[in-house]
Amino acid sequence: MQPAISLNKRLIGPDQPCFVVAEIGQNHNGDGTTARQLIDMAVSCGADAVKFQKRDIPSDLTEEEYRRPYGARNSFGETYGQHREALELTEEQHTELKAYAESTGITYFCTACDLPSVEAMERIGNPIYKVASRDLTNIPLISRIAETDKPIILSTGMAGLEEIGEALSVIPDYGSRTVLLQCVSEYPAQIKNMNLRAMQTLATEFDILVGLSDHSQEFITGVAAAVLGAVIVEKHITLSRNMIGSDHVGALEKKGLNEMVRYIRLCEEAMGNGIKAYSPLAETA
Repeated sequence: MQPAISLNKRLIGPDQPCFVVAEIGQNHNGDGTTARQLIDMAVSCGADAVKFQKRDIPSDLTEEEYRRPYGARNSFGETYGQHREALELTEEQHTELKAYAESTGITYFCTACDLPSVEAMERIGNPIYKVASRDLTNIPLISRIAETDKPIILSTGMAGLEEIGEALSVIPDYGSRTVLLQCVSEYPAQIKNMNLRAMQTLATEFDILVGLSDHSQEFITGVAAAVLGAVIVEKHITLSRNMIGSDHVGALEKKGLNEMVRYIRLCEEAMGNGIKAYSPLAETA
């Protein structure tokens, strides 16, 4: 059994409460006020952390990709580059949001999608790093994040065991600082594709703590994952699924997030200590 590790002074691991991450991502739609409202929502629902994303667009996109016409329903610009830029918060905005989140008592952290974003997050004081599924094979990025000596959460959508092993190989003492998340890179993910049992495969194969990054539209998958041993459950949140943006449709609104957290905590209470013994309470039933 893996020992507990610390995420921003909060222990996670066996016999610890599940660490619930409200993934804001870019569901703020590039607006700082919306971002603060989402933080408030996460706090009111009892989440443990809010997570954002940071990209340096010139590093993230080729010139060809930047100029690619992007007329999709959820577009925020005429080209894909303009769309991505419209969704980005500045380093100053991230600094302000981190301070705001901490003032409410919730942990702020961020996915850094490229090397310049890691440097920006280091200036801000990012306490935890998330590596997105798309970057699991980006060894230079993972190596730089490992150099920060911060805890790392690795999402494993689209990856097999070989790719996961290669990513972990560049993280010194990964077992004491890293959590692997089962993830299905489908937006929104269908319940039948969630494969929650893959968490146990990851835990056994790499002797590591595991959790779930959930892109489904339901909250029950997060609850089931916690019961199956997920030490982290990460779920996208939104003010409304009707908002423009590709991640809103698979996110939880306030009622759904509140229910997910409530049921996770109730299940934790019901799990007990596993000792089978006579209970005098049964006589009063």
